[in-house]
Amino acid sequence: MSGSADVERRVRDSFLRQAQICSGLGSAFMENLLSGLATTLDASTVTGERILSWQGSPEPEKDALALRLTGAIHAIVRRGEFPHLSAFYEHSEITESTEGTEITEYTESTESPEFMEMISGLIRERDEEINTWLDFAPQTNEVARSAIIFVGLQNLAERFHCPMHLHELGCSGGLNLQAAGYGYQFGPAAYGNARSALQLKPNWEGALPPSLSINVEKRMGCDLNPLYVDRAEHREKLLAYLWPDQPARLKRVETAIRIAQESPPELEQNDAATWVEQKFSKSAETETLSVLFHTIAWNYFPERTKNRITDIMADAGARATASSPLAWLSFEFDAGAQPLLKLNTWPGGEECILASADPHVHAIKYIK
Repeated sequence: MSGSADVERRVRDSFLRQAQICSGLGSAFMENLLSGLATTLDASTVTGERILSWQGSPEPEKDALALRLTGAIHAIVRRGEFPHLSAFYEHSEITESTEGTEITEYTESTESPEFMEMISGLIRERDEEINTWLDFAPQTNEVARSAIIFVGLQNLAERFHCPMHLHELGCSGGLNLQAAGYGYQFGPAAYGNARSALQLKPNWEGALPPSLSINVEKRMGCDLNPLYVDRAEHREKLLAYLWPDQPARLKRVETAIRIAQESPPELEQNDAATWVEQKFSKSAETETLSVLFHTIAWNYFPERTKNRITDIMADAGARATASSPLAWLSFEFDAGAQPLLKLNTWPGGEECILASADPHVHAIKYIK
C-alpha cells in the first residue's frame, strides 16, 4: 500500500473512531454523520483532498480532524442557508436517559442515503469556506465542566481563605472561567449563585463538597486561538462545534455567552507554556491564591509544552508561601475510563484526586 493510501486509511479510521466516541457520549446524530463521511468523503473538492491527505495527526486525541469538518458543516446549516438539511439537524423531541444524556428524535433520519448526498453537496458548494475551518482545532467550551471546576474551587476555598486569581489553559471563549458565578445542584444541596441564569445539575454520587463563598478577583485565560464573545463569528464557532442532537449543551453555551458578554474574562492568544511562564515565573501577590486550571485540554498539548508547564509550576510551587499559595486544578483523562479531577497545592506540593466524571459532566462521583 502506498504512503498516500496509508494516510487516507488513517484519516478514514480517525473519522470512524470519532463516530464511536460520539456514540458513547450519547450522540447518534454525530455517529451517523461521521460514519457516513468516513465512507463518502472523496478528493473531488479542495476540502476532501486536504482531509484525505492530512499532514498531521487526524485522530480525535490530536488534531480532531473529523470535528473540524463537522463544525464547519453545522455552522452553515445553523445559518439556514441549506434549508433542506434543517429537518435532519433540528430536533423534534428531547427526552433524557437515566444516565442524564439527551435522547433526541428528528423529523428526518440521518441513516437515509439522502442525508449524506446533501452533506456532500454542501461540501461542494461551500468548499472554500469549509477548507478554512480545517486550520483550527474545535473548541467546544463544554460549560457543564464548570460543575467539576466548582467542586475544585470549593475545596480550595476551604483550605485557603483568600481571594483567587484564576488562569485557564485552552480557554476557548473563557466560559468556564465564570464557574464561580453559576448555580449548581449537587444531590439535595444547592450551591453557588441561585440567581444565575445558568443552573447546572449533574447527577451526584458520594459525600457533598464544602459549601463556601468563593471570591474570584481575576479571571484570565490563554488559547492559541481564543474566541471572544463580543464577536459574532466567534460566537458562531462556539455553538457550531457542539453536537446538533444535544440541544441542552447548545442552550448552556448560549446562556453562558450572554453572561460573559456582561463581563468578559481576560483572554490572551499565546502558547500555553509561554503564557504560564509569564504568569507564574514571578512571585505571586500576597494574600492571593493563584490557580491554574484546564479541562480536557492537556492531551492536545505537545509533549514539550506539557513538560515546560510542569517544570514552571514546580518552580512556582517551590516559591509559594502560606500568604501566596499556589494551586493546579486539572480535569483530564488518566489511565482509567473517565477523566479525574486532580488538585496540586503549594506550599507542600500535596496532590489529591477529588472526583471523577464523564467528559461532558453529566454525572460526578465525589471521591475526597
